Amino acid sequence: MKRILLFAFITTLFAVTACNEDEDPIVSPEATSMKIVEKLDKLEVPLAMRNSDNEYAQQAVGYVEDVKNIASYFDYFEIPEGAEHTRLKSTLNQDEYYWTDGQNEIWEIYTETSDGYTWQIDIDMGYGRQKYFFAEEDKDGNYGSMQVYDFTGETSSWLIKYEWSFDAAGNAELVWLLADNSMKYEVKSNVDNSGYARIYLAGALFYNFVWNSDGSGSVAIYAEESDPYTESWTVADL
Repeated sequence: MKRILLFAFITTLFAVTACNEDEDPIVSPEATSMKIVEKLDKLEVPLAMRNSDNEYAQQAVGYVEDVKNIASYFDYFEIPEGAEHTRLKSTLNQDEYYWTDGQNEIWEIYTETSDGYTWQIDIDMGYGRQKYFFAEEDKDGNYGSMQVYDFTGETSSWLIKYEWSFDAAGNAELVWLLADNSMKYEVKSNVDNSGYARIYLAGALFYNFVWNSDGSGSVAIYAEESDPYTESWTVADL
């Protein structure tokens, strides 16, 4: 009788252990959020520039906001409650989530690597399942990038690319780039609110805005075959 009971106990224990080993762990949606989301909220230009009527100060603020508008895409990376979860069978540590917003079908493939994370967002807006975003970020959130693709599937290459990096002090460098290189924004945003915004057209520098932490600054506008036009502003001008 003791042997029978012991055998039954061991069999039950083995079955429970095997079930636990085979069960797919579910990654919390909170764990899939990119750190750039919180970091972008902390980037700011001097209040004097933001509230001014100076033409060039306002133009500089606008370009910074254009780059920060990467955040408008992040709604697609927020996994809603009730999303279907699948642990993908691959050599990578991957999870796939699926949901619909009532009009479109959305898939997120989340991958954890040894030094960071990647996200791929696929979407079906009536053209079949197509890659829409691909993003990556290191585990400390100090470097990352995101590519935006054509959801119609007419081209398989990215159309818009963002890159970001933060140094140990929290100063940020942000890049917004069109695939054909017709336009590129480079923004430096320091924790003291100083920084710059450089706009390139067809690979050539066209605008170079620089500002200080108090809001004073300058702009250089480059035109073909001519010296750049420059103008500066002080806090009093704002």
